[in-house]
Amino acid sequence: MQDQVRHFFMFFFYRGVNGLNIPLESSIIPVSFLRKVLGLNLVSQIFKTMTKQLNVSVLIFFILTYLTFLKQNTFAQTQIIPTVSNVVQTYDGSAKFITVETSPANIPHTVTYSKNGNVVSNPIDAGVYSVTIVSNDPNYVFNFPNQIFLTIGQALANVTISNTNYVYDGMSKALSVTSVPSIPISITYQLGSVPVVNPTDAGDYSAILASSNPNYALNTTSANLIIAKASVIANFSNLTNIYDGLAKSVTVQFSRSDNGTTVTLNPTLTYLSGFTPTTPVNVGTYGINISLPSTGVNKNYQIATKIPASPELVINPREVEILVSNNNYVYDGLSKYPTLQTNPSGVALNVTYTLNGTPYTFPTDAGLYQINVSILNTNYIVGQLSSSTLTINKANVIAEVTNINQIYNGQSKAVSVTFKREDNNQTVSLFPTINYKLSSVGPNVSPINAGNYLVYITLPSNGTNNNYNILSTNPVDPTLIINPATPVVTMTSANSGVVNGTITLTANTGGSNGTL
Repeated sequence: MQDQVRHFFMFFFYRGVNGLNIPLESSIIPVSFLRKVLGLNLVSQIFKTMTKQLNVSVLIFFILTYLTFLKQNTFAQTQIIPTVSNVVQTYDGSAKFITVETSPANIPHTVTYSKNGNVVSNPIDAGVYSVTIVSNDPNYVFNFPNQIFLTIGQALANVTISNTNYVYDGMSKALSVTSVPSIPISITYQLGSVPVVNPTDAGDYSAILASSNPNYALNTTSANLIIAKASVIANFSNLTNIYDGLAKSVTVQFSRSDNGTTVTLNPTLTYLSGFTPTTPVNVGTYGINISLPSTGVNKNYQIATKIPASPELVINPREVEILVSNNNYVYDGLSKYPTLQTNPSGVALNVTYTLNGTPYTFPTDAGLYQINVSILNTNYIVGQLSSSTLTINKANVIAEVTNINQIYNGQSKAVSVTFKREDNNQTVSLFPTINYKLSSVGPNVSPINAGNYLVYITLPSNGTNNNYNILSTNPVDPTLIINPATPVVTMTSANSGVVNGTITLTANTGGSNGTL
């Protein structure tokens, strides 16, 4: 309060010096003070003091100055945003109100509710109400960024539905519906997309339930009313046939499920290959779809049981005997094929070959091939197969071993091997493994020193080797012979070579020098 008095008197004396029409400068009266309103008690105290101590002209000037001060300083209201809660509630028959909290607390205010443009004093019914909240304190104004709404949701009525299943008897049918709490409920029916007032014919009717009380919603709004068709049993016969190039069909007889009476109906039979409707002529298993078109006597009956339960029309293929010949060969680098004859003749075959699980289009290499036969015409099936293998034997070769006599020179020696087919004496380029041993039970050795070495020749299983087999060797048991080298003795100086009666000679063995 002392600050307010000080600021006003600063303003007062400023105006006394400068006259009534000079604007108030911010350097004289702080902006913070201009946002506050001087109380009447303060003015009254100043007035009493001045009437006692000042003359009338000064008093008049003071009053005019104060009025000017008030005129020039309109103080803004404080804007706040109250906190609003309980804006979503559920109908229970009592009035619902939102909760408004202000800061500072307990600012007086008025809350107004309206629905569809009409003011509502006590919001009770379900719906969305617009809410207006106004401050009753002149020092505060409420500033809400968005419109406030009070939503009173519908209460939930629990529905019980019964009498949903009937059997066709020519009388109209309806659902039985009750609710807690008990409220009026409307029911509409439709069959497919067609509205039905009185469901009578057999069918599955969809029912739409709606609350007739706007304050309640139903926990269930849909149901089904089923009027079942009278049940019949479909007995199928003549289900298995043999391919003969003609269309096949089954026979169906109907009887009532309840009393066994034979019923004459007009079914629609559809034969399926996979999922595609077709005329059953060729070999195969055909699914059968049976239906009773909803016309005439059919429409109020249904097929309850099929015997068999999943009927199929089976057209079996004719078996074909296959005679296999020319299925044994010797490898010669050309593809080999067996000869296959069919009974009945002229049936096209699809033949494939596998060797150790690997498919081959052109069986060429030596091996035992599995013959896989299928019939291109699906109206036939492979019956007896006289043989299921194609054999391509390895070609026999003779290993001609040469260069088996050599002389020691300190280097490793090797024989030369040439392979020739046993059947036509043609030379074959192969890649053998050659091992040398000093005895049949000894380890492999490198033939360097003078001696007799047994020669062992094998064909590793790789590349072209796989197609050949060493039948024999020539000679039969080849041996590499490394003969000792013959030394050459040269006497260079007999006299100088005599020491204590011994003559020293220098020998050239071809690989090293020795002393004799």
